[in-house]
Amino acid sequence: GVGRRGLDRQLLPAMLIALAFLAVISLAPLVLQAGGLDNDVERVVPLTMPETPRSSNQVTLFSPRHLGQIAIFLALSCPLGAPLVLLRIRRIWRDGTVRFTSVAAACGLLFLVLWHPDMGWRGDWDLFAHPGLVINVLAWRLWEKR
Repeated sequence: GVGRRGLDRQLLPAMLIALAFLAVISLAPLVLQAGGLDNDVERVVPLTMPETPRSSNQVTLFSPRHLGQIAIFLALSCPLGAPLVLLRIRRIWRDGTVRFTSVAAACGLLFLVLWHPDMGWRGDWDLFAHPGLVINVLAWRLWEKR
C-alpha cells in the first residue's frame, strides 16, 4: 500500500492542476473583460433573489428550479456518465487517472452550480455541457476498472 506521505506526493500534482483550473474558470471572467460579453460577477447564482432579476430565468442557489437546471444540464451532457460515477464512487481514489478526472469533474460541477444561465436550459445548455465530458471520461475509467 501507499503510505500517507506517498499519497500526499501522488495527490499534489492533481491538486495543483485542479486549483489552477478552478482559479482560471473562477477569476478569468472577472478579470478579462471582452467586448459584447456578459461575464461579470452578476453571473454568479445568488443566494437570495435580487430586487431586479437579471432575466426571467433568474434562480437562487440550490432552489428547486436551480437543482432542476443542473439535473437537465447533466442529463443532456452525460446521461449515462453521471449515474455510473454515482454507482462506482467508492473506487475514485484507487487510481491516479480517476483521481485527476474526479478533481476536474468537481471543478466543472462547481462551475455548473455557481454560474447562472441567463437563457435557461434551452438556450444555455451547450455552454454548461462541458463538465459532462470529464464526467463521461471518469465514468469510462471507473467502468473499465471494475
